Amino acid sequence: MGLAALCLLGVAAGLVLFDDAFAIGEGGKVPARPLVMLVGALLGASLLHMMACLVCYRRPPALGLVIVVAAAARMFALFGGPGPGLEGDHEQLRLDAALVNAGVAPHEFTPSQIANPDPVLEETYSAERQERLKRARVALARTGAPDPSKVQHPHLRSTVTPPVHRLNSFAGLLKPETSRGFGFFALVADSIAIFMLIMALRCLGLPLSWVMVYAWSPVLLREVYGTMHADVWILPALAALAWGLAAGRKTIMVAGLAVAVAVRPVMLLLDLALVRRLGPVGIVLVVVLSAALMAPFVDTDVRPTSYVQGDVYVWRNYEYNSLAEGLMRGALKDVPARAKQSIHLAGVEIQREGESPTVLWAKLGCIVLLLGLILFVVLRDKEALFEKHHREHALDDLFMVMVGLLIVTPVLTPWHVLWLLPVLALRPGPSWLMLPGLVCLSHLTHLTGPQSADLTFMGGKLSFRIFEFGAFALFWVVDRMWRRTLLSEVRSDVVEEGAARSHVPQIEYEPAEEREPVGAAY
Repeated sequence: MGLAALCLLGVAAGLVLFDDAFAIGEGGKVPARPLVMLVGALLGASLLHMMACLVCYRRPPALGLVIVVAAAARMFALFGGPGPGLEGDHEQLRLDAALVNAGVAPHEFTPSQIANPDPVLEETYSAERQERLKRARVALARTGAPDPSKVQHPHLRSTVTPPVHRLNSFAGLLKPETSRGFGFFALVADSIAIFMLIMALRCLGLPLSWVMVYAWSPVLLREVYGTMHADVWILPALAALAWGLAAGRKTIMVAGLAVAVAVRPVMLLLDLALVRRLGPVGIVLVVVLSAALMAPFVDTDVRPTSYVQGDVYVWRNYEYNSLAEGLMRGALKDVPARAKQSIHLAGVEIQREGESPTVLWAKLGCIVLLLGLILFVVLRDKEALFEKHHREHALDDLFMVMVGLLIVTPVLTPWHVLWLLPVLALRPGPSWLMLPGLVCLSHLTHLTGPQSADLTFMGGKLSFRIFEFGAFALFWVVDRMWRRTLLSEVRSDVVEEGAARSHVPQIEYEPAEEREPVGAAY
């Protein structure tokens, strides 16, 4: 374990050295060598993390060692490098914070509208709106202020919810000239998630050191402290939801899910999936609390559709490393039909006149698949919430729906896979532990430009995804074999030795024929 801890610190230091590997160069190209080196480092670090976790399942280390190493790795990532950087995500955070602190809603204007004046268009604005646009330009003209032209998608309205904008504004006040301020807030959110996962492990009677699944993840270190993504606040929310399920406490479940919905409204789907466990009152409370978290920060001067235009545009136009949607597009590509008229949603054209509806049908098909999975989970979920064994089933259901959500979305990156880590800390599996590292291969698309949807080899006949998801499928087969052989043998040894084995102090094992191994549903 001492060697694994030192290796993790070395990995964190290595990620710091490659901190600028994602910096986009002239013409939208990404330097090939540092990018490939960083992806390789993340893959190797993820494999090391997986192997360390597997070793620690047999002989868990002290919780103090896990926390100390996790804290040291975070300090390396937060203070050891020149600063965060990936596709301008941190520039978007700084821009949003500067606008909020100037009294301007980030959803009202796109970065392009702020950076590139259009007198003809601006004459159509009301006097109040022209004044807000002027304040935005004055705030961004100051020394050290973010540059709207450096944002990754300057033509898009912000895709972050108003409560997250408010949190970012505090970070902008702390260190307005750099992204470091956001790192401190990321550290707070990350620490809250670790605490809640420790509480969940305690409720399930599992070794507390299993929190290393989350706390030691090298991809989490890179994505949270490297990109400073605004979704960092969804990690403690999901950890709270997992804690509520593990403890059988609806209050914690409702609070965690309400925060998750306030950060990312798509998480309302989890509300539907857990309807039997939350009950009608819990469902209503989640909706009311999430709305209450958003309402104080919603600007009444901004059109309601402006808050969702960015999300709708991304949903309509981006297909980056997708799974289900890519397969559906391929299956429907020869459909001869053409749309007779255009279709708009929230001011964004999602179907052009005369265009093949293949893309729209593929996206709608993905929605149907996800709703079908949620219906399956709801119909099969007939167990009581407050019985310990049934709480484990609830965690399986939560994991299943979150995996379904990732599979049907048009964008799948290492950041999105991190949403699974809070549940994986409680229901671990080797193949799923490796998936965040494998998804790092999606960043190789940037070798051909930041807008590229895929990277192929051999004249387009072979995609990098065969290595990415093919390797995961292989790990998954090994995972199932590991659980049905090695883990069963370990359980038999534990049952024979009784309570003498200290690494599983509170678990009451049932006969193998009556209960599946922990995490077998994965």
